[in-house]
Amino acid sequence: MRDIFHLVSVVCIQQVLSAGDGTNFPQQGDKLTMHYIGTLASNGKKFDASRDRGRPFSFTIGVGQVIRGWDEGVAQMSLGEKANLNITSDFGYGPRGAGGVIPPNADLNFEVELLAINGKSGRFIYATFVIDDLLYNLGALFMSSTIEWVLHVGQIAPCIAFLGRHQVQSVS
Repeated sequence: MRDIFHLVSVVCIQQVLSAGDGTNFPQQGDKLTMHYIGTLASNGKKFDASRDRGRPFSFTIGVGQVIRGWDEGVAQMSLGEKANLNITSDFGYGPRGAGGVIPPNADLNFEVELLAINGKSGRFIYATFVIDDLLYNLGALFMSSTIEWVLHVGQIAPCIAFLGRHQVQSVS
């Protein structure tokens, strides 16, 4: 795949891994839903990943809920886009570092994927399945539980049999 670069700011370069829709971009105050993997630029060590927790990360852009590199870098992405953000320490956690896993003055790399803007999804559907009775699925027993999934559009049909008569709430 051809590398595409955007100059996001003087310290944050974004490399597009897969294009988004090219028309829907986050605005200040929008609630975004994303997946990400964060690594240290110095050695590639992963310090955090939303997929490891099994659910996407949501935040409001442009109001300081995330590091400056995210506020500025993610704002340049369109819905459905997957990209690498290379963030220098002054747009990251600076001299304080973070949580014992990000050292002071560390440059960071994030692979980020913009799944939804204010609940509107691109190629993905973020859905909550409320299971109100007993289901046997792959030998596991579920009872009165809620499962949240992010599904690629191509995965919807195989899930229909699983859903049966269960309530589905989609944010798309």
